[in-house]
Amino acid sequence: MYPLFRSINAYLVRWARKKYKRLRALRNVQSWWLAVVKRDRKLFAHWAWMPHFWLAG
Repeated sequence: MYPLFRSINAYLVRWARKKYKRLRALRNVQSWWLAVVKRDRKLFAHWAWMPHFWLAG
């Protein structure tokens, strides 16, 4: 189950990096990701088990 959650999170990170140019750098996307998870942990149901993305964990 965790590989599925990891791939969903990786897809979300890829989407955000393509949509927002300021998130192209890994440091920026990591801080953005942590802020989103902290702000709204219930945005995606699988974040209850795996809130971090593939490089932040």
